[in-house]
Amino acid sequence: MDIGDISDVADSLTTMEGLGGFDTGINRQFILCQQAWLMNLRQEQPQEILSLVLEALNITFDPFNEYVLDDISLFFEEPRLLHLLASLRARMGDIPNAIRILTKVHGSLSQTRMHDPEKWDRLLYILLDLAGYHLKIEDYKGSITYCDEGIKATTYKFTQCASTEELKEAERVRGCG
Repeated sequence: MDIGDISDVADSLTTMEGLGGFDTGINRQFILCQQAWLMNLRQEQPQEILSLVLEALNITFDPFNEYVLDDISLFFEEPRLLHLLASLRARMGDIPNAIRILTKVHGSLSQTRMHDPEKWDRLLYILLDLAGYHLKIEDYKGSITYCDEGIKATTYKFTQCASTEELKEAERVRGCG
């Protein structure tokens, strides 16, 4: 995605917000999540992005506490927001906390319906980041574990979740079909 695409998305988001109905509840959380991800793509300061992420998470967690994430079920934008929170913590140098947050998100997503393709997309990015963060702290065994899980999850996604038409399209795009 180049900067022009980011600007187009930002413009679309502003237009959507202007339509109304996005000022409370999960609709507000959706807007805040998208704004925070755009800021992250622009590599804006983590502290500025963090304020949006925390505001969004406080909409559905009352109050949100990033250090108490045991036995949580995640819905709507929460997995993306927590993933971004972990990424911000890592950018700020707190990799152990980033790993802890992503491990909780991973656990929660692993408990959701198995045939949800969106779940697998989110899970794969979380596994990738977990592998990378473990690598950064020189936990090579942990990194390999998450790489292996990512390979298994990718295989599952394309053999169990995808319809025949989706698989044919994926093969066509890759030039295999």
